[in-house]
Amino acid sequence: MKICSLGITLCLVGASIFAADEFNTSFTPGKWQKDDWVMVKSSRWPYRGNWIQKPEYIVNAVPGDATPRELESKRIGETYTSMILNRTFEGNTTIACTMDFDYRMAPGLIIAEEPAKTEAGPEYRNHYEIILFDRGINVWHHFFEDGKQKWVKKAFLTTEFKANTPYELIVKMQFTGRGPQMVLQVGDHIFGFHDANIPKRYRIGIVASEGINRFYGFKVSTP
Repeated sequence: MKICSLGITLCLVGASIFAADEFNTSFTPGKWQKDDWVMVKSSRWPYRGNWIQKPEYIVNAVPGDATPRELESKRIGETYTSMILNRTFEGNTTIACTMDFDYRMAPGLIIAEEPAKTEAGPEYRNHYEIILFDRGINVWHHFFEDGKQKWVKKAFLTTEFKANTPYELIVKMQFTGRGPQMVLQVGDHIFGFHDANIPKRYRIGIVASEGINRFYGFKVSTP
């Protein structure tokens, strides 16, 4: 499997990406344990999602009669699949996940406060989605206001990512004297943002949406 590395450096981060492994798994058969994870749904759709195991990865289940354009538009709700690790993290961490997509979009990483308990199962409330797609990376902050889910784009990177090509998406959670921040990296593309709403205690996971998304490996490290 080839992981692409892109050639534009936007800023600098420390030379050492990982220090001590907190969690490290491959999504190949027998290498990851479902008990390590908790499936979480979006409040926007009733569908809870499901993973399909393949020889080298897991992939979100999507309706077989939908076109690629329908999966990213009127049938998004039938593609959304997400899970988080069954532990809470605090302070600085580095998360790395290798992923790819068919067509245009949109696998990503999740940074979330504790999900709400509902009759349909765990459901996201305040959380961040770091999303990879064919035109770059978007960072979305989802939150509840007056009982309704809302979302705003907190940061973005404009570049080109190719379909059916595995990329390693890295997110560094950093809590500094200036407040919490995220530094994001794919290959040589690096960017970051500050946001006071980033939770100091958080859950970490993956999300697939708006198409067919594959996940190959997942790693969490601490300084």
